[in-house]
Amino acid sequence: MPKIYSVERPSRISVVLAVVPPQIGVVQRCMDINGFAIEPRADLAGANLAGADLTRANLTDADLTNANLTGANLTKANLAGANLTGADLYRANLAGANLKGANLKRANLKRANLKRANLKRANLAGANLADADLTGVKGYDTQTSDSI
Repeated sequence: MPKIYSVERPSRISVVLAVVPPQIGVVQRCMDINGFAIEPRADLAGANLAGADLTRANLTDADLTNANLTGANLTKANLAGANLTGADLYRANLAGANLKGANLKRANLKRANLKRANLKRANLAGANLADADLTGVKGYDTQTSDSI
């Protein structure tokens, strides 16, 4: 029987995450983060994931609108199509992350590590990229005209 935990959101609504023990011969369709199972297309809008280790996480098409990801480790995470509008990614590690088609409108990426990240078709309108490491970033077709 999985244990159930919640992540408090600023609006006092909780995101329910289940701790699912691995089973032999069962293909897991979700990823495990610090004991929490999160599926692709997860609704994590407004969630506080500051400092979380999301290395290689599959957050494809996830809703992370206004989420706090300050200092989170998203190395090689798959965030393709994710909605990160207004998300706080200050000092987050996104090295090698796949952000293809992600919406990062008004996101705070100040001092974030985006080395070798894939930003093809990502929307960075109004994003704060001050002091971000953009070494080797893939995708020059991003909408960055009014990013900071």
